[in-house]
Amino acid sequence: MAEGNIVSTITTNHEFETEYEKAANFLSAQFNDWEIASGGGFDDNVGVFSVMVKRNSSSHINVGVTGTPLKIEGSDNYLGYKLEIVGGDIIYDSTLDPSSSYAQGASYTTNKLFASNVRDTKAIQYTIPFDNAASYGDYSAMITFTIELE
Repeated sequence: MAEGNIVSTITTNHEFETEYEKAANFLSAQFNDWEIASGGGFDDNVGVFSVMVKRNSSSHINVGVTGTPLKIEGSDNYLGYKLEIVGGDIIYDSTLDPSSSYAQGASYTTNKLFASNVRDTKAIQYTIPFDNAASYGDYSAMITFTIELE
């Protein structure tokens, strides 16, 4: 994963490998925790990150997405959130029932090849709708990306 939308910066295998290495270094430094935004004001909290998938084969990969509720640990305070591929489909949405243990996730198939190898990057926009009744506190959720080989 990488911060921001890096999809348009990758047009060659070399550029993919450079960004992939930076993303790997970023994640190892973060130890699995990533503060993606701090809310405030009266607007939805919106941001973008990129998911990178690589495989030394031309067989595509299905990427599954699931998540846990966005909540204050040890409380019954929840916020809904949505993940969608920039310019594409919604791949996770808990905005209708924020407290459900697992909202309906989805999957997508990698589609970009360089030199007959899978080198795919998707920009994912997250949206946490403004909620005037939300309790103040640190909310957290776990988003999981899984891969399945075709």
